[in-house]
Parts: sequence; C-alpha cells; structure tokens
Amino acid sequence: MNTGYYFALNESRKHNNSFDCYVFHDVDMMPENDKNMYACTPGSNQVDHLACSVNKFNYNALCCGMTVGGVLMFTSDQFEKTNGFSNRYWGWGGEDDDMNVRIRVNGLSVRRNSDHNICRYTMIEHKRDSLNPYVEETVDERVKTASDHAEVDGLTNLNTTVLSVQWTSLFVRVFVDVGTPHWSVAKS
Repeated sequence: MNTGYYFALNESRKHNNSFDCYVFHDVDMMPENDKNMYACTPGSNQVDHLACSVNKFNYNALCCGMTVGGVLMFTSDQFEKTNGFSNRYWGWGGEDDDMNVRIRVNGLSVRRNSDHNICRYTMIEHKRDSLNPYVEETVDERVKTASDHAEVDGLTNLNTTVLSVQWTSLFVRVFVDVGTPHWSVAKS
C-alpha cells in the first residue's frame, strides 16, 4: 500500500497535478450505497473509514473488533503523518489494527458515517491464501508494539521495487517486488 501511495504521488507530480485523497480499498469489498462519498476533507484531522457496516458481520457496525479495515481514506498530509502502513505485516491480518494505532498516536481521529445504511459493504466470499498465513500470536505481538515502531516503520523504511506498470482505460496495474518476509512461520 505504501508503494501504491508513492506511485500515485509521483505520477501526479509528473503531470503537475496533485491528488487530494488516497483510498486504500480491499479488493474484496463492494460498496452497496452510492451515497458513500469517496472524497477526503483537506486540512482535516479526521481519517475517513468507509466500510463500517459489512455483510460478513451481519452489518453490525464495527463488529468483531474491526478498527479501520476494508476502505480507509487519507489526505497526503494525514498519510505522511502516520508514516503510512507498517511494513511488518505479511499475509493476512493485523495491518488495519496497526494503522488504527498510528492514526491515534499521531493526533488524528477516525470519522465514520453515522448512517450505517450508507457505509454498507458486501465482502466477496473467499478463502484465505494458504501461502499467506495468519499467525495470531505473531500479529498480536506486532500490534501491541505498533506505537513503538510507527516513526521508523512505514514510508520511512519502504524497500520495494516497481517491476512494471500496465496502463488500461479503467485502472493502472503496478507490479511490485516486495521482497521477503522479515519473520518466519513454523510449518507443522
């Protein structure tokens, strides 16, 4: 996600343009209401969390410990202030909880639409990728120390390589080498 941010930022600068909003959107989340606005408020200290009512959780707003997952929007200033997403998460889980900590320790807050019929999303059913394991103990330990690492882990220590860029009429596909995980998972 940090690489995507830098890619978009650099492309906008090449064209003497600037984006006023960066949306981090899980590919399995489909909005149900077109009144859910994908637009940031410049100068605000509030980061917008759009996906606060999801079918997988019976549309219970902020169910099951959800913090800022699914769809999250930042201005450039807000994203830079949080130092972006942590680079310590590989596979599934934890990165949203880590970002929630980063938002709060940097004096920002989270804004959600109070009308939970507007911020409804359908999560496309899928299985977890067996090559991207979720190891609860490892993720929990990283989230517990998120505030200790926020200043030095994220945009400031990003080490990725853009391999190729494919432009289409509807989207841009950026292929990125993200390296290898900095932790290992014991195989049983």
